[in-house]
Amino acid sequence: MPRISTYLLAIILLSSCASKTNSLEVLSMTGSWQLYDVEQLKDDTKSGDAFFRNANLKKMVQEGNIFSLFDDGTYSNIKGDGLFEAGEWKLSDDKKLFYFIDSGRATDPIAFKIEMNINKKQDLALSIPQKNVALKFIKPSDAMKDLTSDPFHRDNNA
Repeated sequence: MPRISTYLLAIILLSSCASKTNSLEVLSMTGSWQLYDVEQLKDDTKSGDAFFRNANLKKMVQEGNIFSLFDDGTYSNIKGDGLFEAGEWKLSDDKKLFYFIDSGRATDPIAFKIEMNINKKQDLALSIPQKNVALKFIKPSDAMKDLTSDPFHRDNNA
C-alpha cells in the first residue's frame, strides 16, 4: 500500500510540473482579447466626479470590447458600439511594453502582464497611467494560423 501511495504522489507531482511548463509555453500576445474589467490605477475620490468615472468605466465593460493582435504586427479593435479600428502593434526590445501604431505614430508605451488564470485561460492586464486605468482582458481564442481566414484581421474588414 505505501508503494502505491508513493507512485501516485510521484505521478501527481510530475503532472503538475508538466502542466506548469506547458502553461508557460503557451502565453502569447497574439490572439483575440475580450475586456472583462476596468479599474482606476489611483484612487480618485478627491474628484467630485469619481463615481461617474467609475460608472463609465464599468459601462465600457458592459458594452464590450474585443481586440486582436496578429503575428504579422497588425491589430484590430471592435468596440461595443460597432466601431472597428485597425492598425499595427509592436513590442519593446525588452518585451515589457507594447505600442499601438496608427498612421505611422506610436502611442505612449503600454505596460502589460500576461498570466494563466485558474481556468487555464490567459489574462492580459494593460496599465495606462496617462488615463489612470488598468484594462483587464481574457483570451477566449488564439488567432487563426491563416490570417486571411481570421474574421477579425483588418484585411477582412476593409
